[in-house]
Amino acid sequence: MLPHRAASDQVRFQNRRFLLSLVRRHGALSRTALADRSGLSSATVSAITSELLTEGWLAHASDSMIAAAAAAPSRGRPQMPLRLNPERVAVQAVYLAVDGVTVALVDYGGEVREVVSLPALDPATSADALLAALLEGLRGQRQRLAAAPPVDRTAVAVQGVVDRDGKQVLWSPILAPTPIALGDGLSRRLGMKVLLRNDANAMADALDGGNAAQAGGEFAALFVGYGVGMGVVSDAGVLRRADHSAFEFGHVNHEPYGAPCRCGGRGCIEAYAADYAIWRAAHDGVDPASTADPGAAAIAGLAEAARSGEPRARAAFLAAGRALGFGLGRLFALLAPMPVVLTGTGARNFDLIRPGLAAGLEAALVPALAGTLDVRVAEDSRRLALDGAALAALRDVDEQAATGSASLSELV
Repeated sequence: MLPHRAASDQVRFQNRRFLLSLVRRHGALSRTALADRSGLSSATVSAITSELLTEGWLAHASDSMIAAAAAAPSRGRPQMPLRLNPERVAVQAVYLAVDGVTVALVDYGGEVREVVSLPALDPATSADALLAALLEGLRGQRQRLAAAPPVDRTAVAVQGVVDRDGKQVLWSPILAPTPIALGDGLSRRLGMKVLLRNDANAMADALDGGNAAQAGGEFAALFVGYGVGMGVVSDAGVLRRADHSAFEFGHVNHEPYGAPCRCGGRGCIEAYAADYAIWRAAHDGVDPASTADPGAAAIAGLAEAARSGEPRARAAFLAAGRALGFGLGRLFALLAPMPVVLTGTGARNFDLIRPGLAAGLEAALVPALAGTLDVRVAEDSRRLALDGAALAALRDVDEQAATGSASLSELV
């Protein structure tokens, strides 16, 4: 009987997880809608949702949701939608970027309760000082939001190379020295599970999880700003390399022995397309080996100069576009052409980058592989990184909820 019981428990777990994922992705749904979307029987859906309601993972929809459901065309009596219970638990999401640290508290229903900005990191900050600063920010937010649901997970999105297990930052241009056991260090100090993610993968997850700029199906989320990063989404979700968590698109070589990159190499795509690369290409007086970030205001001013016809500025943005186009050409040759969602300062300056990108892509691919260039923009990369980090933490809680565990601490 034990193998049969184990198989039965596994099916129950999978069904609970599937229904939670549907509500996570689509918002409040009636039992009938859950049965239609899941393919499960009405009796199975009714039994599972009753369990999840009793355990507090699901809740009946708010009055506004009920009113909307009642107003929608339907046959018979409208059913009461079910939503994820926002009071059950909360998570915190952190984004470590070159221009600052952002912390958000998000409830189980996906509502952002607070977003707070912390000072930018000094690259020379020690691991202990970094952990202390993050702990202060995380705990301070909890104290301010004492009435919020209890926090049980934290997820951190960071630029750089993150190990596949989400425990260490192996390399980052904004953290020194690396590697840093950031996930493990925070987990021990907070007494809870901490997930560590590459920022480009987090952005891709946010786009795939229902963001307004969502491409649908397979697509590449391309961040261009203080660095260049990419997350690739397939039908199976965000693709990961075998040795660590993200594709290092920005460090694919564009020109052998070319311009210096922040990674220490030469000729990377980032060394031509990142903000610091565009800035130094447009200014004779800048050290040609400098990888210092010029800041958003400086890049915005340079973009306006380019739009006004300043030749060096225009040439720098065109060169950035060509490097991105050649890189995308290599990606498309390996995987197949796919839509690209561009975010970061590159999205704000896409009008300047696009001509070079189109030319680079055309030169990199044979006509039979080229297809149509499909680039969409999503400017708020910071919000995408936070949303993606929060989504990773919330999905991890969903996994626990699917097991039927009554205590959140049991699986931490």
